[in-house]
Parts: sequence; structure tokens; C-alpha cells
Amino acid sequence: MMDLYVLLLCTLQLLKHAGGDSDVQACGGKAADIMFVLDTSGSISYEDFRKEINFTRGVISIFDVSAERTHVGVISFSTKVIEEMGLGEIKNKDEVLERLTSSNIRYQGGGTHTGDALHSLWTDVFIPGVMRPEVSHIAIVLTDGMSYDMAKTKAEAMEVKGRGITVFVIGIGSNMSVDTQELTDIASEPTKNYMFQIANFDVLNSIKSELAFKACKQPPVTTPAPPVMNDNGDIVCVPKAALNLVFGFDITAIGTENAKFILQFIHTMFAELPKMSKRMTVSVISGGECDVQNGRGDALIDNAHSTDEIDHGLKSLSTKASNSIMKKMRLKFDRRARNKVGFLFLDKTLRNLELSQAEKEQKYAAFKKIDLYVIGVGDRVNKTQAESLTTGGHNYFHVDRYESINDVRGKVLCAIS
Repeated sequence: MMDLYVLLLCTLQLLKHAGGDSDVQACGGKAADIMFVLDTSGSISYEDFRKEINFTRGVISIFDVSAERTHVGVISFSTKVIEEMGLGEIKNKDEVLERLTSSNIRYQGGGTHTGDALHSLWTDVFIPGVMRPEVSHIAIVLTDGMSYDMAKTKAEAMEVKGRGITVFVIGIGSNMSVDTQELTDIASEPTKNYMFQIANFDVLNSIKSELAFKACKQPPVTTPAPPVMNDNGDIVCVPKAALNLVFGFDITAIGTENAKFILQFIHTMFAELPKMSKRMTVSVISGGECDVQNGRGDALIDNAHSTDEIDHGLKSLSTKASNSIMKKMRLKFDRRARNKVGFLFLDKTLRNLELSQAEKEQKYAAFKKIDLYVIGVGDRVNKTQAESLTTGGHNYFHVDRYESINDVRGKVLCAIS
């Protein structure tokens, strides 16, 4: 009976608001994780690209986007796959629609690498720590042409669907440009419920309500997804959204050898998952002379996106007070970033003046919505002091020596996930 009620409610709401982008709470507030996969290849004109974005906005406007209910995200693909908005990264509908504009989504204009986009769905998006258990997992794929590698597209689609992800596909164009068999391979079964083929981008809005209605009917996934593991077979946590990370330590106090252990810790965090670098941006403030000499201003590592960039920081190490480093960390964050996380490494008890100034920086960080963590090293750290510099009650970690920093890596990843 409840399922019938939800179905009727969906129908009434969709009929009432069909054809508009108004703020509709569809499907009785049913929870779902929905990822849009948008083709931005060269066969799509810029004008049609804008229609594709507007269609996506229109479908999203029908769902009840919130932390507890519908989570949405967007990836675009052409020659490259780009995460435009992580799944559940933004949990307010107005903010989602503000992000999803043709000025914010990148028009690539390259080849149609649909297989790579599908691969990203099950390796980067619908994974533990990003997707939610026991809700519907849905991918909505829009494409206007035959993929670059049709065999890979078919294989990746099978992998996606085999993980309990429902796939809707919309083929835009004539049979000469869109391969019907490939659309069939991508879509969930029965294909009549999950595959749309329309003549051109002008017709997109005509299927908006039907697509949203079918998406809201999808049952939740009851089979738990396999956990993410590293090369050693250990289960690891995955950040739920893209992170802007800044690490800080006093290289003049701890020495270059200990600094290398910290950078190796950061390197390993990046390498823990094959695609972790897509979800993290890392900067390192060391307070040493190399920060100025290497051309990165106050950063030993400046907005790194790869382990190679972190390795470069390791090689460039050469021989300030904690509050000074904390200030530099705070100023280093991108103001536009939503998820700002800072790590301060301490191996000593702070004197009264330095502690007082550091606590002021902690208040600035909290005001700027920066999650500040402290990693204490050795027996000279005053735990009460260290905890007072964090912005949360469980944001302090401790190790006996720098060589053991990697022992808390798993806990750190789970804390920021």
C-alpha cells in the first residue's frame, strides 16, 4: 500500500509541475544517489551543450535534494572524464543549480570516450564512503554518438550494472549517429524502461518528467558494495567529496629527515587509492627557507594533484613558530573550496605566548570553516594544548615517533571522509 501511495504522489507532483524547473519535492522524499554523465564531445555544438545542461538542471529540480534524501553529482566526458560535481558534494538544491551552468561545466569538444566515463562510475563515484548504502544508485547517461571504443563501453556498462547501479541512457540523434545496440548495452533491463532515443536536443525537455518519474521508482540497493581496499588488502575510507588539504610543520625545528616522514605520509595518503588524487588538493607549509626559494611563495607543495608533485617536494627539502605556520595554512586555503581540512604537526609543548597566539589562529580557522587536525609526535607534546588547537573533539592523533606517522593514516582518512 505504501508503495502505491508513493507512486501516486510522484505521479501527481510530476503532472502538476511538468515542463517547469520549479522546486518540486518528488517521490515523497525518497532517498537516492543519482549521477549524471554528460557527453561534451566535439559532435555536440555549444548551443546543444547548453540545452544538455539545462535539461540536467530541470531533472534535478524535480528531486528533493538534501543531506537525508536525494544526492546528485555530475561528470562530463569527451576525451577526458571530468568530475564536475561529486556525488553528494552539495546537498542544497539551490546551490546545486547554481553550480550547474554552462559557464561552470567545461565544454571539451573531443572524442566520445563513453567507456571511460562508465569506468569512472564504479571506480570513483559509486564506492563506499561516497555512495550511501541501502538507497537507490542511479546513473543517467546522455550521449549523441557512437563511443570511441564500443567493446570497452559494453564491458564497463556490464561492470556498472553488475554492482547494482541502475543505468538510464539517452541517445540523442538519428540512427546514423547513435548506435541503438550500444544504447541497449548501456541501459539497464528491460531496456524499454531505461533507454530513450530522441531526434535532437530540442526534444530533451519532453522526456524530463518521464525520466524523473522512472528514476524515483527504483528500489534501494540491498546488496552491500565491496569495501575499498589498498594494495595490502586493508579496508580504507574514501573522502565523500573533493577536499582542499593543507599540512603544516616547522621544518627548522623537526629537521629535514623527520619532514621527509611527513611528506611520505602525505604521499601514501594520495597513493592509497588509484583515483584519490581526483578528490584531493594538497599544499604543504613547512616554515622553512625553501618555501620562499622554490618559487611557491609560502608553500613547499602548492595545490598538488598527484604523487609526482609531492615527490618533487620531497626532493626539494632543505635545512617559525606554530601560530605563524597556522596563519600561513589558513591563508593558503582556496576561499571558494567547500571542504577545507588542515593538519598541524607538533612535537613539543608550546610556551604560553606561542600557545595563546596559536589558539587565536584556531578561532580564525573555525570561523573560516576549516576542519583543523593536530598530529602529535613524541612524548614532549602536551595533549591538552594540542587538542585546544583542533576544531573538533576527535581531531587529535598521536604517534610515538615520526617513523610511525603512517600508523594513523587509516584513522586520518576515516576522520576526513
